[in-house]
Amino acid sequence: MVLFDCLLLNLIAYAVIISTSFYFYLKYRYTFWQRQGCPVPLKPHIIYGHTKEVTKMKTWVGEHYASIYFNTNGYKFAGFYQFQKPKLMLRDLNIIKDVFTKEFSTFPNRGIVFDDKLEPLTGNLLTLEGHKWKVLRNKLTPAFTIGKIKNMIDLIDGRAQEMVRVLEASAMIGEKVEFKELLARFSTDVISIVAFGFETNSLANPDAEFRKVGRMLFSTSIESIIRNALNALAPSLIGLLKVRSIKKEYADFFYNVVNDTVRYREDNGIQRNDFLDLLLKIKRGQNLASEEESKLVINENDEKEDFKFTMDVLAAQCFVWFIGGYETSSITLTFTFFELAQNPEVQMRAQDEIDSVLMKHNGKLTYEILQEMTYLDMIVSEALRKYPPVPNLTRKTVKPYKFPNSDFTLNKGLQVVIPVYAIHNDPKYWPEPEKFIPERFTEDEKHNRPQYAYLPFGAGPRLCIGMRFGMMQIKVALFRILSTYNISLSKSMKLPIKLNPKTIPANPDGGMFLHVTKRKN
Repeated sequence: MVLFDCLLLNLIAYAVIISTSFYFYLKYRYTFWQRQGCPVPLKPHIIYGHTKEVTKMKTWVGEHYASIYFNTNGYKFAGFYQFQKPKLMLRDLNIIKDVFTKEFSTFPNRGIVFDDKLEPLTGNLLTLEGHKWKVLRNKLTPAFTIGKIKNMIDLIDGRAQEMVRVLEASAMIGEKVEFKELLARFSTDVISIVAFGFETNSLANPDAEFRKVGRMLFSTSIESIIRNALNALAPSLIGLLKVRSIKKEYADFFYNVVNDTVRYREDNGIQRNDFLDLLLKIKRGQNLASEEESKLVINENDEKEDFKFTMDVLAAQCFVWFIGGYETSSITLTFTFFELAQNPEVQMRAQDEIDSVLMKHNGKLTYEILQEMTYLDMIVSEALRKYPPVPNLTRKTVKPYKFPNSDFTLNKGLQVVIPVYAIHNDPKYWPEPEKFIPERFTEDEKHNRPQYAYLPFGAGPRLCIGMRFGMMQIKVALFRILSTYNISLSKSMKLPIKLNPKTIPANPDGGMFLHVTKRKN
């Protein structure tokens, strides 16, 4: 009995020593920024650091980082911790501008861990770093110029007109429509026809294979939670443990779709005005750039040919077009229709502009005609301001960076966070930010506001390359639906809307239910 008591006491003593040592180890980890001479205005949680609420999925990540932003008022930058991983939040627009542009060589990468050897589809423009990214960016930039994307407007318009037809039954019986799902199907059909070269018909068939896979890709899973935790705690383990970001069955599905379509086109000599056709030209070694467009590439003379545009690379670009265009466009459209339903005077003014353009051009729609609708453009810009699809941007240092007018130097290998959602809702730049006011984007207002107070697509060389295409897709959908229907809120919508804490892009928790009624001619 005495021996047992001694063993028990020893076990308790060891447990106390280990737990105490671990506690003080964590406490020491949380002194990283102070040891670097960087302010940490907020006290970290011993386990979660400064990300407890978002880790437990109680608060949407954009709102959570906004709380850090607004609670560090008065600082140009502030240290915080994701678990024990130190990160630096940038609050000063001049510093943010330097990080994106002048100091791009110091902050060239996003700092997101992927393994394109394990997962070839992750070898895309969004995730690649260094020389590979630079070469790929130079090859792809000419594919996204106005001259190229405007040829795709008919493909988008065809899907927008199909969406108008799909809504007709709901309009006739006064049935509420879940717009987030509807617009996800619209985006699926647009991206599949433009990037993959075939019809998915998910507007007519919500259970189409492409739509089901897209739905699964953006759902929260155990695998995604584990991967995000490893990315925060021990990124090196992701490669060591071969933790995938895309389930193999979905990766194989996308790769096979692209491969089969490419083989069919090459075997039959088929050419189309779509993204896949442009990628095939790059794969064959063709230069897409005109003399004027060649000026857009980054240090073209430094490009080496050790990065080949293989079938894997081609498929990866189609995949990132899908995940990027599908989610951001459908979310932006969802919130735009929500705000139009809440602000009928804005909706009426948009419809007046659309009616005028329809009459002027006899119902025809081209890229140039789309640019005439300046108020519609302001509406979309304000929706992107209030609900940026990507709430935070990140950059990682590849060499030390000394902050201007400061003694603080950020060491190599550390990540900075640009809190886009917080900046977009800062009253210092946007009076009454909770209100939907498209007039914030008149030319005079834009001229009088700091440029880097608005970052829905990022900035600098890593600016979203598909920005123009995304805006075109959004405006075409608005043009067709608003020319045919009035949009109003469903009584089942709970206001104010809550943003889903389980997703990274802004998403309405519980869906977006709206009514459509046919406009009188």
